[in-house]
Amino acid sequence: NNFIFVNEKGEVKNFPVKESAMARKLIYQESSNSFVMVFKGADEKQQYMVTENISVTGINILGDILWHQDLAVAGTLEDIITVRDGYIITGNFSAIKTQDGQEFRTRIGNGQSNPYLIKMRLRGEIVKILPVVSSKSIYIDKVVKVNDGSINLIGRESPFPANDEAITGNLMHMMTTFEQKSICSNF
Repeated sequence: NNFIFVNEKGEVKNFPVKESAMARKLIYQESSNSFVMVFKGADEKQQYMVTENISVTGINILGDILWHQDLAVAGTLEDIITVRDGYIITGNFSAIKTQDGQEFRTRIGNGQSNPYLIKMRLRGEIVKILPVVSSKSIYIDKVVKVNDGSINLIGRESPFPANDEAITGNLMHMMTTFEQKSICSNF
């Protein structure tokens, strides 16, 4: 992996990144003039039946690694969004552990999926890992942030998709805040 930065003068700078996992997301953090890169898995298609690290790395515009955090999750990474005091990572899990070591599992034999939210501070410290446990299989595939008080997880009542099949099922929605407080949910 490489982090290629083009500055305002059009100069290209190439910085190698030691992380070997697949790069999934890149966001710019204006307040610190830095970037956050998120990596997961070795293949383009994410594995949800085995535990893999979601690796989150903060990089400044000089290519220096500011911080790095690994999060073990069996599931998928869907998005990372900036909030006023850090970041929220969202996705779907089949197995996840909270920061206090409590483990949550879905009925993976049935392909059951449930969403999760992971809150991180601006320097990468984990604030809270929140599995959103449901008896239904909920697969989130879109995150829409209106503002810090309206972060919307949108998906379907569906198991993890096999291969490249379309996700079908009842439309599911959960609105939460930057503090991971649920405002409303239909699951």
